[in-house]
Amino acid sequence: MSILLTTTTQLLASLRSGENEPAWSLLVARYEPVLVGVARRMGLGEADAADAAQQTLVDMVREVRGGGFDRQRGGLRRWALGILRHRVVDIVRARPAAIDVRERRIIDVDLEESWEAEFERHLAVTALESLRTSTRFNPNTLLAFELTVIREVPPQAVAIECGMSTDEVYVARSRVARKLRDTMADLRKACLDAEQ
Repeated sequence: MSILLTTTTQLLASLRSGENEPAWSLLVARYEPVLVGVARRMGLGEADAADAAQQTLVDMVREVRGGGFDRQRGGLRRWALGILRHRVVDIVRARPAAIDVRERRIIDVDLEESWEAEFERHLAVTALESLRTSTRFNPNTLLAFELTVIREVPPQAVAIECGMSTDEVYVARSRVARKLRDTMADLRKACLDAEQ
């Protein structure tokens, strides 16, 4: 998880200095799922959303290396969303059918709200994966959390599936939720330092 806690400022400095592979991998891991999610909310299908996100990341790196990102003019989120919006418009305009409808949908999407929702979803997924790989939680404890919180399975059914009492399911859910909140807060802090 330590690489995940690299601040966005550190990440941008690595990209600027040409430390390619680790910095690129972290940029992709941190922002590609969020950009794909926002592009989908803007009306693109999965493949086009992935293309728009990938091109946005490439454009971001090119601009960082060329000095195009200036924190004084706004945070990384606003900058990335501006690039993404242009990539989505390019994809939509390349398609002849229903251009007016698609362009209207792009205009109607609240990009900041979409980013925030996708960012929070990605943080939760990343934090849960981190808990799976870097903590000493019993796999059944994590499963009990996932089943009750994410899949909304009743605690009594989870207790049977996990071989726990119902009280143990509630305790497991609470312990994992607390650790997940802490992990998400650490990840959020690392990611949002360039937003200041």
